[in-house]
Amino acid sequence: MDSATASLKIISFLFVMFIIFIILQFGRGSIGRFLDKRFSFQYLREGGNYKYKNAVEELTYEGNVLLSSFGAVFLLIGIFLSLGVDFFFSYFLSIMVIPYFLVLLRIRTFSDSSILPETGMGYDPLKTYKLTLLASVGLIIILILLLFNEFPFYVYIIGLLYGLFVYLIPIFPDYLGNFVDYEIRSEKGQNLLLLILLLLVAVSSLILLFFYEFELRVGDLYTRVVMVMMVLFIIAISWKLKKDYNLFSIIVKKISSYL
Repeated sequence: MDSATASLKIISFLFVMFIIFIILQFGRGSIGRFLDKRFSFQYLREGGNYKYKNAVEELTYEGNVLLSSFGAVFLLIGIFLSLGVDFFFSYFLSIMVIPYFLVLLRIRTFSDSSILPETGMGYDPLKTYKLTLLASVGLIIILILLLFNEFPFYVYIIGLLYGLFVYLIPIFPDYLGNFVDYEIRSEKGQNLLLLILLLLVAVSSLILLFFYEFELRVGDLYTRVVMVMMVLFIIAISWKLKKDYNLFSIIVKKISSYL
């Protein structure tokens, strides 16, 4: 692809994204009414407005799921029209938008009925979308490995399985609650979920650096320094999880009870 074609695609992409933003921003009232009539889930909270000023306060969790999924469909169509399709682009795009459709499939879990009266918190889809961006690092790392195309095949398989495992954790917070003694729908539970994801993402990043350094025999001092820093970060997160949550002992006991 020459520079002129690349520039044209970028301009087309920005133009399409601008049009989508205008449609979603100024048409949110009509879109909301359409979704509310189309689906049986409650869209608005009491006192909410289709032309909301604050979606977090005025829309139910279900309403946010429906609106986000609707926007994701527009985003997919717009990107494909402006940029076209290739393997790496499709892979990356799928990582970004799949959470919206997975949460949509689990809309009965990500609903206002999940809000605990004691904490005022539930399985919030908007927070889940943000956490999946963090959790997607493992799958993005696999994409980076594919660009090198010099690793053994088993590295890609293990990396893909590990990346998918981490990627799906925020989508199934109710199942995670079965393995820890803390309510995920609480401030402490949300912090625990974030720490777990940070730990798992740090491990996947360290694995990438390990293969980059030793499998490709780069011998780069900078890479080794980053690896040391990553190891220290993993130790710090692990220590906090053990000190504040006693997480590892709890998980071992839970797993043992299932065996």
